[in-house]
Amino acid sequence: MIGDSESDTFLLAPGGALEGVVQAIDYFPTGQPSGFEGVAGPLQWWGRAPPPSGTYELLAFGGDGKQASNVALPSPVGSYSPDPLGGLVVLAYSNGAASQVLSYDVAGNQRWAFSIAESATTGILGVDVRGNTLLLLVGVGGYAPGIEGRWIDSKGSAGSPFAAGASLGTLFPRLGGGLFLADGANWTEFPALSTAPENAPTWLQQRPHVALQIVEGGQGYGIVPVSEVRIHGYCDQYVEVVDQSGASCGKAQLPEVYEFCNASLGLDGTLFQAMSPTQANCGANGCACAWQIWPGLLR
Repeated sequence: MIGDSESDTFLLAPGGALEGVVQAIDYFPTGQPSGFEGVAGPLQWWGRAPPPSGTYELLAFGGDGKQASNVALPSPVGSYSPDPLGGLVVLAYSNGAASQVLSYDVAGNQRWAFSIAESATTGILGVDVRGNTLLLLVGVGGYAPGIEGRWIDSKGSAGSPFAAGASLGTLFPRLGGGLFLADGANWTEFPALSTAPENAPTWLQQRPHVALQIVEGGQGYGIVPVSEVRIHGYCDQYVEVVDQSGASCGKAQLPEVYEFCNASLGLDGTLFQAMSPTQANCGANGCACAWQIWPGLLR
């Protein structure tokens, strides 16, 4: 799936043919073992903490592009993460504070719910390859102004809180279990269900401002840059594959793109690269976006 505007998300077949259009306000799908699942919310809600009031829905689509479920969520959602085993985990808010973590399967059925006793204004979560959820909350418990961490296992049983660092970022699943946290140029490793965060391995510390995706059937990571690194206005974009130890298996430079820096890897190893709008693609209502897609490149 590729998002185009605040209301349209396009479903493409593996060969790039348009399968259909999902019309939902601010819908952000995540890749699933088969199909897609994500949350649709009020206009421009994503990334705001606390999120605005309004209607939030969990929308799931099968691999055939047909809608599999449409579930009304009980409260505003601040963030969510796909479960590598299938499904979605969301962080819900109440009265301006993070209040619940809710897990849903690929059909939109609720698996479990965990209530947050503390009053946290914001937080993030991630799910590892074993289905364990890591919840990171800002300024709660005895860790203010730092971060409180807490693991919730795949059955919904929560562990004890622990000191989890000084700032939030983006969480990426780690091979074998656990998660990596990227905070700008800094990386932290959270071993599965451990209450003792560690320094990330050297190979990852040497790669700031990148996104990780487990690829090659779980044998390594695909890496693409996330920062808008430009050389004379052009994006420095590439894709690299490393094995479980972090040794590089190869790196390929992507076609040169001016200004519009956006490359990503899908769950099945598909590589996406946004192309720069040309003058011919722009009009009074804005510019049409174009994408290059390499289906299953790092499968």
